[in-house]
Amino acid sequence: MLDVHPPHEAAHTWKDFFIHVATICVGLLIAVGLEQTVEWVHHKSEIRETRRLLKEEREQNVEIFHKNVSGTRYQSAALENDLRIFQYLQQHPGAPGATLPGIPRWVAPSQRYVEAAWTSAKQTNVLALMSQTEVEDSRELYERLNENHEREIALYEAVVKARAYEFVHPDPTRLTRAQVDAELLLIQDGAVLDNYLRCAVAH
Repeated sequence: MLDVHPPHEAAHTWKDFFIHVATICVGLLIAVGLEQTVEWVHHKSEIRETRRLLKEEREQNVEIFHKNVSGTRYQSAALENDLRIFQYLQQHPGAPGATLPGIPRWVAPSQRYVEAAWTSAKQTNVLALMSQTEVEDSRELYERLNENHEREIALYEAVVKARAYEFVHPDPTRLTRAQVDAELLLIQDGAVLDNYLRCAVAH
């Protein structure tokens, strides 16, 4: 709020009047300039802080990405192992457990990416103050991370379905021929396919 006070003495000439008006105008311009400067400094501080947080979050996500890629390799090996076991059971009905080529390993290792800084930035007007290219790059990155997370959820659900027989009995040799056939479909058309799609999205 700006307070404009009347002069202590009345202006006696036009010169005094214009000097007084000019003084008021200069004062208003200085006040507006100071206000704009404070706002500019505040915006610069907001942008700098947002960039710092997004950079830190990106570095966290890079670490998570490397862990998930390692998990993908382990996941692929586990699914190949599980597939080999049930193919063996399909070809050798009634085979004892000791003859199986392995032990089922139902895993879906994954760590979710972080996006707290990006979510916070979207809830404020700071993105409008940043360059369009910078904002679009970040938006594209987080869209890819979310797409990757959706594929990981699909893979997890497929693995849960494939190992559902364990709720009845953990020994796969007790499954009927029809159940073994169904299990192979769950592994091949479900978990293996979802793992492949997850790898495609991640890379």
